[in-house]
Amino acid sequence: MKKYLNILTYVVLIITFIMTVIFLMNPDEPHAGTFLLWSYILFALGIGLVIILPVLNMASNPKAIKKMLRNLVLLVVVFGGAYLLSSGAQTTTTAAMLKPPSISALKMTDTGLIITYALCLIALLAIVASSAYAAIKNR
Repeated sequence: MKKYLNILTYVVLIITFIMTVIFLMNPDEPHAGTFLLWSYILFALGIGLVIILPVLNMASNPKAIKKMLRNLVLLVVVFGGAYLLSSGAQTTTTAAMLKPPSISALKMTDTGLIITYALCLIALLAIVASSAYAAIKNR
């Protein structure tokens, strides 16, 4: 399985590299549609792999179900907390628009920003904690 994922990674990198070179060789031609299509393909591929690979792992390792459920609950708590913390209030910039966004769009934008901040903080804390743990363990 790991061999196929490595091959898939290299194929995606090569295609992305070729598309970037084509874009840089012809900067006058509009390539936005092609890059948008490629980003949609990569997004769909990522979502598909995120759904399929844990299911395959659970089939081969039933003990992984407990860990997956714990991670899923943690993810729901982070998303739910971010949604509850988001206000959805209009700012002076959004109020000055000709067609201001809806309250639900503003609330989802706030939720996305809070989730981004929370995940960055969690990643930073994980880096610091693992470095501290390694320093104490190797003493």
